[in-house]
Amino acid sequence: MRIYLYKVEDSANTSTDHLSSEARERLSRYKSGEAYMRSLCAYNLVYSVYPDRELCFTDKGKPYIEGIDADLSISHSEDMVVIAIAPSPVGVDVEQIRDVDYSNIIRFAMTEREKGCIVTPVDFYRFWTVKEAYAKATGRGLKGFPIDIEVYDDCVMDMPYHSMIIDDTYVLSVVSHDLSEIEVIRAKLV
Repeated sequence: MRIYLYKVEDSANTSTDHLSSEARERLSRYKSGEAYMRSLCAYNLVYSVYPDRELCFTDKGKPYIEGIDADLSISHSEDMVVIAIAPSPVGVDVEQIRDVDYSNIIRFAMTEREKGCIVTPVDFYRFWTVKEAYAKATGRGLKGFPIDIEVYDDCVMDMPYHSMIIDDTYVLSVVSHDLSEIEVIRAKLV
């Protein structure tokens, strides 16, 4: 499995010429310049890894790379863009660590056991990113049911996960059946 990290602030390539019409249409939905730029960087990051392939989306919005026998997951938060590419279903999520009041999210998204484990913002973001990554890996989504996704010390539901801190600023979690070899790559856009 490869996880590519990219900082939006490093972006020089803002062209959409090489993107599929579907990817350009999805970009046009963004109202915020920052959200647009994060998504454009994510799409360009996929293109940098697979320059001869098109980024496509399933009916449910899950990204995939046409003609590649691998699973793809995309995430971004603030100025960090992440893609994970694996031979089996994969989900990745990244969140910037912020010291905010997340008590409302904890109330509807975390089980009683999980609530007892959350002491710091990093704890909260680890649980949250694992739940998001699991929802992406399984295709079930989070809408309405994050509390139904139970995170344990070494797995989430029936799948293993791996969490890491990036640049002392982000929590990144990846969920997949095969986490034996994870290569993290700091990417440059072409």
